[in-house]
Amino acid sequence: MPSRLSIIPFTRDHLDAAAELLAVRQRQLRAHAPRLPDTLEDPATARTVLGREAGIDTGDGAIAHRDGRVVGYLIGHRVMPTPTSPEVSVVRPRSIVVSRVGWAADEADAFDICQLLYAALAEQWVREGFFAHYVWNPTAADAARQAWFSLGFGQDFYTGARAITSLPRTDPPAGIELRLARVDDLDAVMPLFLELPRHHALSPTFLPFVQEPLAGFRDFLHATLAVPDEGNQGFVATSNGRVVGLVTLLSPGGMLDQGEGLPITNATYLLMGITDAVERRAGIGQALVTSALTWARDQGQTSCLVQVFTANIHAMRFWLHYGFEPIEQRLVRVLDDRIAWAHA
Repeated sequence: MPSRLSIIPFTRDHLDAAAELLAVRQRQLRAHAPRLPDTLEDPATARTVLGREAGIDTGDGAIAHRDGRVVGYLIGHRVMPTPTSPEVSVVRPRSIVVSRVGWAADEADAFDICQLLYAALAEQWVREGFFAHYVWNPTAADAARQAWFSLGFGQDFYTGARAITSLPRTDPPAGIELRLARVDDLDAVMPLFLELPRHHALSPTFLPFVQEPLAGFRDFLHATLAVPDEGNQGFVATSNGRVVGLVTLLSPGGMLDQGEGLPITNATYLLMGITDAVERRAGIGQALVTSALTWARDQGQTSCLVQVFTANIHAMRFWLHYGFEPIEQRLVRVLDDRIAWAHA
């Protein structure tokens, strides 16, 4: 019978052991998901990344050890975006986020380790009024995912990836022109962009349509279109001069990225893919995405990442049909806020 797990606070003295765990976790994950980067398999690199993660003053961490050996760790960060930040469209205003490198556990006992680490840290988070907790979990990490599910977490977001070395031939419908976006497209693009949060407010996604971040999104789009580079670029589809489709590509680690350890190297990041509601299902979206990814391939990228709310069932079907495979999930637990006063 295995000896009991002990949970203690994470300190910098634990970095070497935690980094070794992270490196082992990455090697095990890549056996099932070779797309994941091999950089974190090196304990020295893992230590550097984890040192940055543990050094942020918004975080709390805990270590699980058994018989004097570190067998797991968990680090969660307080996230409190301002009301005007684009981040509030994807993260609740007062949240805890466990990033891609924010946890690792001995695979043989990952279920118990993750449960006990979370239990040790969550008490303080709830006491401080952080009732929304997010965990990034690779799809290959099944034991940990089952632990999060047992604690009341559910999937709300996924990262998909596909190779772009070979792309389907997709011609645009008659009368549709595909081209690079220009800064003078901004006024025409913004009404189209607003269709995305409006769509997210509908069933079954039910995300609040928050207007405060819209100015920030406009500034972001303006910067992308005004000064594009080899990693950031916008693309539009037009019909009789009217913009009916938009795709934006970013260098990996865009606005929706949480933490270090990007899930794929040498990849472009597809932040937005939107088609005018009236023009959907005509083939414009697929043709525009293919055109954008062909451009990214010509810039030397070999893969593409996309992140989608899983309740956005139409987007999920589109991206899965286009060949994007889930490689990680964002899991979320939102507590009943009555616990702030209705406790023993």
